[in-house]
Amino acid sequence: MKSYGSARMLSLFAMREAGGWALLGDASATDQAIVRAHRLYAKGPSDADPDWLEFHTPAELAGLEAFARADLDQHERAAAGAEQAVLRHGDQFARNRALCQADVAIQQAVRSRSLGAGPWDGWYVIAPVDACHSLHVRREWTVPGR
Repeated sequence: MKSYGSARMLSLFAMREAGGWALLGDASATDQAIVRAHRLYAKGPSDADPDWLEFHTPAELAGLEAFARADLDQHERAAAGAEQAVLRHGDQFARNRALCQADVAIQQAVRSRSLGAGPWDGWYVIAPVDACHSLHVRREWTVPGR
């Protein structure tokens, strides 16, 4: 395999690959790509990391893994991963935090088979979305009448 010099960038690519395998329903290939993504990320930052890669943090890893798990219908693991992503994001990257909070709400609803199943219900998502400046996210998550 040709090296591109940035283990963190390859980690992001591997996690995106995992998402693709998950959409295809291949749990084994998804798991392999997730493991590779975590191993590459663990190598740490380097001078070869592009500046735009600053968003690729442990929270981003957890969030992307959660999305892949959800696509494989592994809702328990997806909810746990999305919760970790939300906690790790803190106040940074409002867009990503809002998306992960929405995913937590969705996974909890699917898992419990009902909406409004506790503190992670859909209404929990509204405050972070209101604070998010991404027009794409705001359009996707706008509540009618608000």
